[in-house]
Amino acid sequence: MVRLGAPERYVRVPRASFISKMILLVVVLTALAPLAEAAPSGEAEALYDSGHFLEAAKLAEARNTAEGLAFAARATLMHAGYMAEGEEALDELKKGEALARQAVAKDPEDVEGLLDLVVALGYLSREEGMMRAHEDGFGREAQKLLRKAIELAPDDPWAEAAYGGWNAEIVARGGSFAASVVYGASRDKAIEAFDKAVMLDPDNPIIRVEYATALIRMRSKHPDLDAVRTQLAAALKVEPHTAADRILQAQGKKLMAAIDHNPPRELADVVKRMTPFEK
Repeated sequence: MVRLGAPERYVRVPRASFISKMILLVVVLTALAPLAEAAPSGEAEALYDSGHFLEAAKLAEARNTAEGLAFAARATLMHAGYMAEGEEALDELKKGEALARQAVAKDPEDVEGLLDLVVALGYLSREEGMMRAHEDGFGREAQKLLRKAIELAPDDPWAEAAYGGWNAEIVARGGSFAASVVYGASRDKAIEAFDKAVMLDPDNPIIRVEYATALIRMRSKHPDLDAVRTQLAAALKVEPHTAADRILQAQGKKLMAAIDHNPPRELADVVKRMTPFEK
């Protein structure tokens, strides 16, 4: 799951030591604006938005705060999942996981860090395979992280989308029966969570493309193509603002074309080739 950025309510105002009250007021006001020059992560966010993910990660990691480490994890995982290949991708995945764990260790209630760790665990589960991932406890750990994130931020669309993606992943890889018995996961829960995420952030192309691919993965032989087309059409209408938007929209266009030119049973293979670390 791709997490683009924390809502403004999670922006933390930098502390001042000896600066005057007037300068402090300016800092407070500018820190509330998206990508403000005075915001401590402004340069890193600009690099991320332009697609320079590893450079953004390096800047954010250097801050050595929970927020900075979580941002670095997100940027590293984005590059690992959608730009790197082979051993480089695996190395970046492990680095992203480590950064997310450091962020959570510094602040166990940092929602960004919690969700970034969920993404890393999902990628690792695909890399290791279902049985090994189950033995390593990745599914349970991700489930606990998601519950905590949703408890802390019940109206965060990214948390809901991540929960939808977790349910979809379990169903797609283990089957509906095993998913329900072992993890309590289901297709209905995935759809409910994605629907809530879309309601909370209807103009988010990333969430909509993720939703569309989840629908296909959960019912690979008989996907609900009307529902898939609805999500893709909405995603492709949105004006992209970041490199992550553009990357996921490109996938959405590819999937929409595949729907028009391939039998439904073959769409799962198309999605598989688009999915980070899917073997």
